[in-house]
Amino acid sequence: MKIAFGDLSRQYKKYKKEFDSIISGVFEKGSFILGENLKSFEKNFAKYLEANYAIGVANGTEALFLALKAVGIGSGDEVITVSNTAVLTISAIDVQEQNRFSLILKKTLSILTRQRLSLQ
Repeated sequence: MKIAFGDLSRQYKKYKKEFDSIISGVFEKGSFILGENLKSFEKNFAKYLEANYAIGVANGTEALFLALKAVGIGSGDEVITVSNTAVLTISAIDVQEQNRFSLILKKTLSILTRQRLSLQ
């Protein structure tokens, strides 16, 4: 049995009319960034979360960056993540750490590369 990765076709078919209507409206208005749709989303999402505010962002990296900022993580603070995390997760941490994390990562990769070369 083949299981499709990220197959949203069933969800799309179920809500096709609603999705197509919303997407058409965005194209007709030409409002791709910010605008009424974002304000509406933020308001409804905050209400759903029972929060005072919600902020819509472009991607997960921006969301992680803002989350780190919100809890006061800054330069010099230690941020630990799993070794098999996405590169974009590291990007959000790296901005907070002002390249400290990148230097550690580069040194680690350099050591691993040298070890690998010496084994060959």
